[in-house]
This record gives sequence, C-alpha cells and structure tokens, in this order.
Amino acid sequence: MQKITSISQLKEAIRLLKEKQDLQGKLVKDQFYIFTESLKPVNLVKSAFRETITSPALKRNMLNIAIGIITSLFVARKIKGTHGNVLIKLFENILQIGIPLILANNQDALLSFGQNILQRIFSKKQETPDSN
Repeated sequence: MQKITSISQLKEAIRLLKEKQDLQGKLVKDQFYIFTESLKPVNLVKSAFRETITSPALKRNMLNIAIGIITSLFVARKIKGTHGNVLIKLFENILQIGIPLILANNQDALLSFGQNILQRIFSKKQETPDSN
C-alpha cells in the first residue's frame, strides 16, 4: 500500500476499506447462511440420502440383489413341475438354489457377457443404416 500524504487520499483509502469490509461482511453472512442451512435436519437427511444413492457399492449391491431375485424366479418357473418322483423334486430344489448361487458368485463374468451382447446388438444396429 502506498503512503498517504493528503486528506483526499486518506478519505479515498477509508472509502475503499469500507467497501472491502462491506463485501467481506456480505460474504461472511452468505457463508453463515449456507452453513446453518446445511445443519438443518431435513438437509442432513437429504445429503445423506444423496450420498447413499450415488454410492457405487450400493448400486453394485442392488444389481446383485436384482440378479439373484430374477434368476430365482426364472429358475423356479422353468424347473417347477408336478413330478411324483422324489429324486426329481430333490434335483429341482438343488437347481433352484444352485443356479442363483453360481450366478451370484460369477457376477463379473455375467456382467461382461451381458455387456458384450449389448455391444454386439448396438453395433449391428449402427451398421445396418450404413449398408443400405
């Protein structure tokens, strides 16, 4: 800061400092408002919920649960029969439990297989307009 030698320079320096103080005071008030808003219970719940939903681990777990439920339902409908034989019923029950377990334990392979199929489907759709 330069040396003040006259009253007009002093008044100008005071005016600039007051403007700076007003601006900083407004910024402090804005930050305080943001801080108090973030501490409200509703906003705390919203932010926690938002963080939970965007969590990659949660998305992965939800996908695993969906795969397990869908495969269990699919296997149950395809395998269920009205056989009187006890061995066939036992085999059906083993398959109903075993297939979802195998799929759950090999999720990465299943996901890459599904992505590969989707890529092939979409690449064929893109190639079709070019060949016309």
